[in-house]
Amino acid sequence: MEDEKQESFFKKIIISIKDFEKYPMLAGKNWNVVLAYLLKLLAIFTAIVVIAFVYTTLKQMQNEATIRWV
Repeated sequence: MEDEKQESFFKKIIISIKDFEKYPMLAGKNWNVVLAYLLKLLAIFTAIVVIAFVYTTLKQMQNEATIRWV
């Protein structure tokens, strides 16, 4: 129970990526914890994709506006 409180979300991500020996510790979690973990990962991934999409779209719109005024 104490290990669960000490491990932050980002520490769990690092463990799930590089420490294969600790998979049983993560796999033994309650479904509520697993679902919350997946939702957080999905939210972070979605935010990264949206930011990249908005950035490229704005850059493309700036280029088109520059071409029209030239």
